[in-house]
Amino acid sequence: MAFDWREFHAFAERLLEFGSEAAYRSAISRAYYSLYNQAWERAVRNNCRFDPTVEAGLHKKCWGAYRKGPDPNCIKLGVDADRVRESRVRADYKSGEYLRLREEAIQIVKDVAVLADRLAALDPRYPLP
Repeated sequence: MAFDWREFHAFAERLLEFGSEAAYRSAISRAYYSLYNQAWERAVRNNCRFDPTVEAGLHKKCWGAYRKGPDPNCIKLGVDADRVRESRVRADYKSGEYLRLREEAIQIVKDVAVLADRLAALDPRYPLP
């Protein structure tokens, strides 16, 4: 049975309760990967024209496919999700900014829930190849 990537989001919500820098950073990362993997699986299932075996830039390729989608909801999802990706990169690789990290983690976890709902509401064919 395939892994349900929504479990990463539920885990991110639980991580917020720990109240530590590591928990906030991990919550941002887990929330992002929940969304990314749901979107990536949909894109692959819909035969998007990018090579999933090429490792460099897969995340940008994924969100780029949505930004090139056929309707404004698909396009906006790609733009908003790419912003969440940038937050995930900061959380995974940048030190400092602890005071802002808590608020950002809480907001990202909320935003990802909304984005996942928007992803699910898209036409099942999106993004198109």
